[in-house]
Amino acid sequence: MVTLDSIRDWIRILHGELLRSPGELYRIYHSFLDNLFEVLASYFRELQGRGGLRDVDPEMAARVFHGIFYCFFTVEELLEGKRIRTIDRERAIRSFVDIFANGTVSGPSAAVAGER
Repeated sequence: MVTLDSIRDWIRILHGELLRSPGELYRIYHSFLDNLFEVLASYFRELQGRGGLRDVDPEMAARVFHGIFYCFFTVEELLEGKRIRTIDRERAIRSFVDIFANGTVSGPSAAVAGER
């Protein structure tokens, strides 16, 4: 979050320009995201190899992890949600990581995993 904070203005400009003249910016933006997702997915694969992460699709896990934090940043910073309602950032980050790492289901549930 600190890194996103430091480039908040750049992200705001990028979002505006993507809407006005997407062309080459979309290619650059998505190339950046592809690299970011690959770094995260590689880390998740490494965790799986050590038995620290269950068998999930590392690429999808990377997208979910990014999405959680990027959405929070977008709402809080770019859409100025923090001016309307203050949320303890550290508590939010701890909660997001906990939910991502441990899920929300109490005990095993095949129905949640799609095995209905």
